[in-house]
Amino acid sequence: MDTSIKSSQRTLALFELFSLEQRPLTIKQITDALDIPQSSASVLTKSLVSLGYLEKNEQNRTYYPTLRVSLLGTWMRRQHQRAGQLPALLSEVARLTGESTILAMRNGMYSQYLIAQKGSSPTRAQVESGMLYPLACCSTGWCLLTLERKDVVGKIVRRTISEAKEDYWRETARNAIEQVQLTQSRGYAFSKGETMRGLGAIAILLPSMPGAYAMSAGCGGRIERVEAKKDLILDALNELARSVRTLKEREEHFLFS
Repeated sequence: MDTSIKSSQRTLALFELFSLEQRPLTIKQITDALDIPQSSASVLTKSLVSLGYLEKNEQNRTYYPTLRVSLLGTWMRRQHQRAGQLPALLSEVARLTGESTILAMRNGMYSQYLIAQKGSSPTRAQVESGMLYPLACCSTGWCLLTLERKDVVGKIVRRTISEAKEDYWRETARNAIEQVQLTQSRGYAFSKGETMRGLGAIAILLPSMPGAYAMSAGCGGRIERVEAKKDLILDALNELARSVRTLKEREEHFLFS
């Protein structure tokens, strides 16, 4: 991988880590969380300190984002201020169902988790923001693929079978076209072990926010538990969709009035 690309990925991963942890971090904590060499973490943080994006506390040797980072997104927060309510809406789904809930968007041939809220069940699905799963092998991906032409879906499936890093995904991707068609006909997707063995998830396509990519929301855990809670999960996800639709209408009024 090109060194500049790797450096960019690590920089973004670091700020996503701060967003997740919401506290100062040491070099060791950064190294462990990002799974990078300590020397790389030291070079990265030193560079960001010199640029004014990180502040170093010399006393306890921790790092924390500066106000400069917060100001980077000020203009976007003004334009999409209501989208900031999405984490709270997802948390409500997790609270009602007891299962982990995620908001996903398409990233190439993958479904990427933008926001992840862990459920309250002791055996909940372990989800984190930034996770990537093949579109052809997960419920949020099947929802997103309903927006594509059949030939495009076919290309993604073939590419997944050829390139997926897990042999398991190469096998489960073979049923993706059928799953996408089923999702279109019933209005939701239901994975039962295609993404991870033993885990299932129900997902729906969400109304698109102005200026944003298409998004889907999913709720999942152990297959048998998700099957037992199917109606509850669908009710919670559909209520989420109604709330997002209301946000969309308000955002459109704000942007174009």
